[in-house]
Amino acid sequence: MKEMKDLAKLKQCMSRHRLLFNCVLASLVFLTALVYLDFGSIKVFASDSDIVFDLSKPVAVHGKFKAEAKGLYWESELRDITFQADVGKAGDYALEIIYQAEESVNEVIQLKATLKFGAEKKGVFLELARPVSYGAIRTDSNGDQIRPVCKISQRENKLIYRLKNNVSNDPYRLALPAGKIQLTLEGIRTDFRLNGLRLVAYPSYQTYSDLRNSKRYREAAPYTGSSLYFQAEHLTASSSASLGSMYSRSDPLLQPVSPEKMLLNIAGGLNYSNDGQWMEWELDVPQDGLYLLDFKARQSYKSGLSVNRRIYIDGRLPFKAAQNLAFPYASDWQFISLKDEKGNPAQIFLTKGKHSLTMEVVPGPEAAVIVGLTDLVSELTDTYRSIMMITGINPDHNRDYFIERDLPDLHGRLKKIKERLVMQRNCLENSAAGQGAGSDSSRKKDGDTHSGEATAITSLEVQLDSFLKKPDSIPARLGNFKSNIDALSAFMLNISNQPLDLDYIMLRSPAGKVPMANGNFWQKLCFESKALLASFIPKKYDSKDGLTVWVAAGREQLQVIKDMADNEYSGKNGKKKINFSLVQQGITEAILAGNSPDVVLYVPNGEIVNLAMRGALFPLDDNAAFKKLKTECQSQAFRPYYYQNRCFGLPLTQSFPLMFIRTDIFTELGLKIPRTWDDLYALIPNIQRKNMQVGIPSGDSSFATMLWQRGQSYYSDNLEHTDFNNQTAIEVFHQYTRLFTDYDLPVAYDFYNRFRSGEMPLALADYTEYNRLLLAAPEITGKWTVYPIPGNESSGRIDNSVQALSGLGTYVLNSSKHKSEAADFVFWFASARQQAEYGKKTEDLLGAIGRYAPANQVAFASLPWLPKEQNVILSQWNKVKEQAQMPGSYYTARNLTNAFRATVYDRINHRESLLKYAAEIDRELERKREEYRGRGYSK
Repeated sequence: MKEMKDLAKLKQCMSRHRLLFNCVLASLVFLTALVYLDFGSIKVFASDSDIVFDLSKPVAVHGKFKAEAKGLYWESELRDITFQADVGKAGDYALEIIYQAEESVNEVIQLKATLKFGAEKKGVFLELARPVSYGAIRTDSNGDQIRPVCKISQRENKLIYRLKNNVSNDPYRLALPAGKIQLTLEGIRTDFRLNGLRLVAYPSYQTYSDLRNSKRYREAAPYTGSSLYFQAEHLTASSSASLGSMYSRSDPLLQPVSPEKMLLNIAGGLNYSNDGQWMEWELDVPQDGLYLLDFKARQSYKSGLSVNRRIYIDGRLPFKAAQNLAFPYASDWQFISLKDEKGNPAQIFLTKGKHSLTMEVVPGPEAAVIVGLTDLVSELTDTYRSIMMITGINPDHNRDYFIERDLPDLHGRLKKIKERLVMQRNCLENSAAGQGAGSDSSRKKDGDTHSGEATAITSLEVQLDSFLKKPDSIPARLGNFKSNIDALSAFMLNISNQPLDLDYIMLRSPAGKVPMANGNFWQKLCFESKALLASFIPKKYDSKDGLTVWVAAGREQLQVIKDMADNEYSGKNGKKKINFSLVQQGITEAILAGNSPDVVLYVPNGEIVNLAMRGALFPLDDNAAFKKLKTECQSQAFRPYYYQNRCFGLPLTQSFPLMFIRTDIFTELGLKIPRTWDDLYALIPNIQRKNMQVGIPSGDSSFATMLWQRGQSYYSDNLEHTDFNNQTAIEVFHQYTRLFTDYDLPVAYDFYNRFRSGEMPLALADYTEYNRLLLAAPEITGKWTVYPIPGNESSGRIDNSVQALSGLGTYVLNSSKHKSEAADFVFWFASARQQAEYGKKTEDLLGAIGRYAPANQVAFASLPWLPKEQNVILSQWNKVKEQAQMPGSYYTARNLTNAFRATVYDRINHRESLLKYAAEIDRELERKREEYRGRGYSK
């Protein structure tokens, strides 16, 4: 009987290890190598066998660098540099980098590192943070708190390299033989001081039980005093300016909290979710002793799953279990203690004085699943595309497409993918069960089960199983197959993120108890009642003698502008205070009611002339700063803001299209990148033969682009009528509409999803889509790029002129009593320095996906684009054209759309359509010109 029990235990153990092995095996793909922790004074490793690269003696250099006492200062002039060292003893090593960040347009430092030993090479990408330090929290006149100012920290940072992007939790292992080794670093994003490079012995961390048996712990006395609280909003440093303190009124027991005032009382949030990010606090300890470390946290983001943090004290990992502290899902606030390997609260020894505590985001047990799912999404997308090339995007349900004949390997591919999906689901459920992802009570209360989290995986499992049984049913369910792939991709992104809210950090006596994490019903009722009453009491933000500025943007953007104005403009050199309001519309009504502001920010550029022709705006071209600002912006940026030869607005944003290309599909099909429209017309049938599509915007901007490339625009030189009544314009309109008649391009399409899936391997789209694809579609990383749009070739020259897609600007109201001061403010805000600052701060809040698109090209150069990306964008930007605006010009876009629909939908002759609606436009322009003749700005 005993032998049978032992055998059962052995089988169970072997089963667990086999599952773990399969999880790891499934994830050994997609080794995108980046970097590990980025904070200072970290000395995790110590070894007599450390191998130091002598930075003063590079063996090869391409470019220029500045030698310094500790190493070198790396600027953009240095392309790459190689160092050499001797490995005295073969073994496993890790790469340690010592550096010092400097102020730069680049948010992070990126290098490509290549290790060469013998005949072998290993290449990895290093991404180093520019750590920031924080000032004090400030308070405004209403008692509301303002986020502290942060700046790049000048301290020295040490890091141990590891595979990032949720690939691994551990340092990157280098198995090196004895002998000479060369390390080449190639700069991608630079501007930093490199102070040291070392190969250190691969680490092995001591367990908590070993630590407890050490002499220092055995002799230490437990702390017996009152609990110590360290507020999370008072962090001292972090890996990025996007991290920091936040406001919350989610519970009356938050520290601090007020029903009337906006107090900064938590840290973290959605921005604190990317692998490798960290935040650091200072702990002031009253006496030597053993303490329990607790975190009051809320992880209400990942239902059924945990998020993970690595804990460092004074830059050191205290024991092995601190590599991964899990914060399970719960809708409310909870206390999580630092635990030992057995899951019990761990006592840590601290000496009297100040200590640093650092929490780094790590992928935890889900690392293998994330890597495996990323690879699976890529394979599923390729499989979908191979089927779609046969059936088309909308298959005929009554047709037999002979899928198995044309794709003989399809059955095997689907079977392997299904097996790997099952493996990843088992890994995910095993990791969740191992971490205890959420208490039973919290999960029951929220109606959550972990199986619900894996719905995206199980849905695909079921569908693939049915495909294997009935392959003839695949075409009829191809749309549902794509939807399931999209759901799996969204699920993968969700588990990749590790967001966490923190209220405070607590050190307590081992005999002490944790306080209540959440208020009870009566406490919450009382707090909410006070908050409701306080909402009826208006706050006095306005300065009686200040400027009134309306901002047509989001609340986050308004707060950034307000902080900038408060810190850098208001009160300096006699400047007036600014009273900001968040307003999305209603300026015309406000003018008529006599309640208009002094300045409006972020309004569509077409609105400027509509107000200027009514005499509502103040001209800005007499200002001393006007000429300088014009030189900073693209040459056409000011054109929509002119009326009767006066400029009534300043450009703030400007966007335009680029040509997005799926390079993997182009390579697979042997296609060439089109440089002209003729090239594109020749390319379209080759793409369509594979049942894929090309995306060209059907709006009038495409027509305008083709006109510009032929040397024409919408209007005559005197801007009194359209210039469509000529042969060139008619030919261009025919060229434009043929794309949707003869070539059958889609009139409307979802660029992001179709480009991502490969259904549309070529499309023209706003350049701001670049970061969206980069961040939200990791499965196609390295499979796409951007080019300037196709142009018109004439006399051996290609004209790539392009119509701007959109633009937002600012203006000063003529009714303002402080016109001069208001003009001074708009020029200050539109300047290169402030636009760059605004762009960086909004990106800190919203992430790289919300990168700003300034009209100021000098400001654009200060945003964190890679040189290659920046060059493509600038090359197209310099060819951007803007249409002039005039009374009635709104009628142009409307009637060009009517002409397009008449030609494409109703199949009316293109010449007849264009000339008919051109006459309509001309009549409206003449009517508006007569109505507003003699009206406009007057002093």
